[in-house]
Amino acid sequence: MDMTLHLAVVISALVLLLTGWTWLLVNAFRRHVIWGLGGMFVPLVLLVHGLLDLSRNWTALLAYVAGLVVLGVALARPIVVQLPAAL
Repeated sequence: MDMTLHLAVVISALVLLLTGWTWLLVNAFRRHVIWGLGGMFVPLVLLVHGLLDLSRNWTALLAYVAGLVVLGVALARPIVVQLPAAL
């Protein structure tokens, strides 16, 4: 994979992850301040909140998890840097 394409995939995954996280955080604050504060400091709390209130959060949870998966796959791929040959 070209380095530019790899960077585009990583940036797209980060945008998707940030969008899902923000959406889940807003929904958590709408439910209760404790859920929102917990979600700000412990990301696992947002996943738990999303699963407990799935009817309201399924789209945000899907965006968050998709961003995590794409970012994980993109970062798991080794990046090969070719150094110029010594003269």
